[in-house]
Amino acid sequence: MMFSTTETSSEKAGLGLFGSVYALSIGGELGPKDGTDWARFRIGMGIEDDAPAKRWDLQVGLLSKESIERMQLEGRKICPGFCGDNVCTESLDFDTIEVGHLIEIGKATLLVTQKGKKCVRECATEEQCCLANEWTYARVIKGGQVCVRDEIRVLRPGIDLVPKFSQAALKK
Repeated sequence: MMFSTTETSSEKAGLGLFGSVYALSIGGELGPKDGTDWARFRIGMGIEDDAPAKRWDLQVGLLSKESIERMQLEGRKICPGFCGDNVCTESLDFDTIEVGHLIEIGKATLLVTQKGKKCVRECATEEQCCLANEWTYARVIKGGQVCVRDEIRVLRPGIDLVPKFSQAALKK
C-alpha cells in the first residue's frame, strides 16, 4: 500500500475509518446522476464524464447510504445519485471525517475539501434537509478506477501520508 500510518487497526476501527462503495453515479449535468458499476477518477479532474469534473475543490460528492435510507423513511423519494452525489458509501462514519482527511477508495485517493452543501432544487423543502450537513466533497489527488463494493479507507491528514507527486496539491 502506498500510504502508511502509525495507528493500530483497533484505533482505526474505533474511529469508523473503514467502509465500502455502495453505489457510484456520474452525469453530464448538475443534479441527479445515473448509476454505474465503475468510474475513472483523474487527478485534478474529478470523475471522467461527470459534470463537476475540473471544479477544483468540489470534484467528487460523497454521501452515505444510511443518510439516504433515513430520508426514505421520512417519505422522501431519493436514491443514490439523486442529490448529485457521486459516491454512495456504506458503513462509513462521516462524523469522524474532517476537511484535510484522505480517503483511499479503490485505486484512487481523495482529499476532503468541504463538509456540507446547499440542497439541490429537485429535493429542497421548506425544512432543513439533513443531507446538506452530511454531504462531503473531495478532490482527486491520485487517480484510478473505483468500482461498486470497493473498500474505503480514511486516513488522518499528514504530509507523510501523501504521495510525493501530490504534496503540492495540498498546499494550494
